[in-house]
Amino acid sequence: MKVTRYVNVIGSPYLFDEWYSGRVRTADGQSYKDLKLKYDQALDEVSFRYGNEAPMNFNSEVKAFSIFIFNVEGVESEVNFVNGFEPIDGATKKSYFQVFDPGARRKIEFVKRTVKKIYENRVYNSATTENLVDEKSYYYLLIDQKLHRIKKNVNDVLKYMGDHKAEIHKYISESGFKFKNDIDFENLVRYYNGL
Repeated sequence: MKVTRYVNVIGSPYLFDEWYSGRVRTADGQSYKDLKLKYDQALDEVSFRYGNEAPMNFNSEVKAFSIFIFNVEGVESEVNFVNGFEPIDGATKKSYFQVFDPGARRKIEFVKRTVKKIYENRVYNSATTENLVDEKSYYYLLIDQKLHRIKKNVNDVLKYMGDHKAEIHKYISESGFKFKNDIDFENLVRYYNGL
């Protein structure tokens, strides 16, 4: 299946505009690695390519995928996505959610869903229209396989960590986290799971 191409769009419908190495697990149990992947967040689809071949969509349903990126220090990290959660906030069972720190079962997991929509905007006092990308992110805690929507603030997260409130408050004050980015929330959830 061919990949959708965007023309005259302001903003990016993709997680990353570039192709990055990654791995994929499909619904039929197949695993693929050493692919170049690109995640279209407007269509909620992941596409792939080998070498210089034309980009393609998967024939089988993709259940999970990881994209490998390098930070400014050159350290590789993974951005992990899975589907199969109960529908919430307009998402379906096939919608992809970013899962931070995946792996062994935890008490709580920090999960994010970013939705991008392309809309037409008429330029003021002109017959010209622009296609713009609008982005909205939703944050959740996954507890007992159920998603609980949270606001991206520490007090909302703490409601779900009441059994270790004193330790969490101490950790927050000592860490100096400002909770302005996803990594701070990921670290807080990782610390909580280690208690």
